[in-house]
Amino acid sequence: MQASSDAEGRGLNNQAKGPQLAFFDQLTHFLMRLARHAPLLLALDNLHWADAGTIALIHHLEQRLNRSHILIAAAYCPGALALEQDELGRFAGQALHELRRHPLATLVDLDRADGQRFIDDLLDRTANRFDEPLRAALYRHTEGHALFTVEMIHALAERGALSQDRDGRWDASGVIDWNALPPLVEALIGERIDRLLSSNRRLLEAACVQGDEFSAQIAAEVSRMDEHLAVARLSGDLATAHHIVASSGRPADAAASGLRYRFRHHLFQAYLYNTLDEGRRVWLHRAVGSALEAQDAQAKTASGVTPQALAWHFTQAGEHARAAGHLRTASQGALAAHAHVTAVDLLTQALALTPPEDHSARFALLAMREQAHTLLRDQRSRAQDVGELERLAALTQQPSQQLGAALRRATLAEETTHYWEAITGVNAALTLAVAAGDLAAQVEAHLLAGRSHWWRGEIRLRTPAMSVLCTVRRRWKPRR
Repeated sequence: MQASSDAEGRGLNNQAKGPQLAFFDQLTHFLMRLARHAPLLLALDNLHWADAGTIALIHHLEQRLNRSHILIAAAYCPGALALEQDELGRFAGQALHELRRHPLATLVDLDRADGQRFIDDLLDRTANRFDEPLRAALYRHTEGHALFTVEMIHALAERGALSQDRDGRWDASGVIDWNALPPLVEALIGERIDRLLSSNRRLLEAACVQGDEFSAQIAAEVSRMDEHLAVARLSGDLATAHHIVASSGRPADAAASGLRYRFRHHLFQAYLYNTLDEGRRVWLHRAVGSALEAQDAQAKTASGVTPQALAWHFTQAGEHARAAGHLRTASQGALAAHAHVTAVDLLTQALALTPPEDHSARFALLAMREQAHTLLRDQRSRAQDVGELERLAALTQQPSQQLGAALRRATLAEETTHYWEAITGVNAALTLAVAAGDLAAQVEAHLLAGRSHWWRGEIRLRTPAMSVLCTVRRRWKPRR
């Protein structure tokens, strides 16, 4: 270890010779004289891009300023340094290694800094009306990275998304497009992505359509790469040298798409996704959705694949029928979990993806949404759904749909105290139920008729309906 260190030191010292070494000595003495009057701070940023002279100077200062009141604060990017393969890059690495080995050196990992606090302090340097949702969104997209955050704020201000009001306070002035990267940030990320092997870039493209966190197994399958090779690259150069991805930190689960990784910063994922052309983006979403769908079908236990994720992929791929099917499945789960508002949202999305001419599919989705509105006691929205169900049933002329729409109309009328309308609807439903031989529908219709007559005070009219109901019930043998 000592021999290696001495060799590194000789290599660094060889960078400074003759006049340059004399200049370094003069600068060192000048700094030391300044530090006798007050402590001195030397701040060196982007050290991974330092030239040979700067590297030699840092090593010279580190060797001679041990007993002075001088603090050297150096910032560098490990990923960028690891990518420098030339002699200059090696000497920069040696200089940083020497600094880290210094007994008084302290290494601070800025990736673990409090990014939200930095964002709040940065925004609050000027008078503003920025609310918590905007601050949270800014953190979500920049993760508190100093350069990314500053550039994002400047870009938003230049686009007019952030502006000052009459009182001089900054505030959001419309919908913010968070996917538009600032030019400098885009250039920095692009420079790093351009260094990748084409096969590694294809692997990351298959990963970026999955989101900030992704399955290595799915990314490998879609990019047609051996899974073991994909894992080796994700855990190797893409993590340690390029610093683009990292392990998600969650335990591997074979049923949940195997090993999972995440992009080290959301903007890496956003850059890769935004640079996909329309055709490749559609193809990748279809491929990822199909792979996840097949995995979910083959899983004997919970696969971790959600219907919402499948619906999103197929929506982006333009396969709206498949997307609507998964949204319907998700809404069924939401109804079972009593998440009725979520169910309404999912069914509304499914309806938006279903063509107007597909009357049967729209009828089934509307019937489920009407049920969710019933459970939410949203009678206005429920009435709109019932009206649309009646319209679709009239178009399809299917007796089962006409019967269902008539019963829903009668039920809605009874529950909103429109009893005569309920009785009228029941009579229409009874005609359809008898014609179809649907005893369950007949039971429901007679119950509605009996209750409606009761609430109207028509006891004698209620009695015949309940008598018929008893007769029908004796004939009806429900399945157990």
